[in-house]
Amino acid sequence: PNNYSYIQYLESEQEYLQSNKFIKDKAYWDAVFETVPEVATLYSTKSSNNTFSPDAERVTFDIERSEMSKVASFCEGLKISPYNFFMAVFGIYLSKASRLDDFVIGTPIFNRSNFREKNTLGMYVSTVPFRLTMDNSLSFAEFSSKISKDTMSMLRHQKYSYGYIIEELRKKTSSVPNLYNILFSYQVASATDENGRL
Repeated sequence: PNNYSYIQYLESEQEYLQSNKFIKDKAYWDAVFETVPEVATLYSTKSSNNTFSPDAERVTFDIERSEMSKVASFCEGLKISPYNFFMAVFGIYLSKASRLDDFVIGTPIFNRSNFREKNTLGMYVSTVPFRLTMDNSLSFAEFSSKISKDTMSMLRHQKYSYGYIIEELRKKTSSVPNLYNILFSYQVASATDENGRL
């Protein structure tokens, strides 16, 4: 066991706010949200008049192992992650469902950037606003690769919190309640069939 304290993380956060890294991260996110896209919303099927409902619904789709093998091969060929692949799929679906070509999807990240943080108890999870701009001239492979590049850029500037982004936007206009209503999270997990086999 290590005696790493969450207080050390809080102290490093204060140092970050005074650093050049903070200035660079701020410049990156200011550029990403120089304009603010419309918020994409998926309307509940329970709603009869297409209004937003707080009711939650869970829908599960099982993917056959053979199909996942094809996804893995596709990702390996493009040198992208399954997260990039499924974000591309979900982004295209959301664009069609919401009839928007420019929108934001929230995506949670673990936000533990070094050994000490990975071995410290405490809340580190952060949500990053992933802006997707649809381009019908791109093939699915090209769109997936673009998402991969955008993800790498986004992760380089992940320490700049969503709260800071919103705060800066509200200085320009008070009519920005939120950047997204929808989150996308990809997690690797083991699954078993009816016989208990992996």
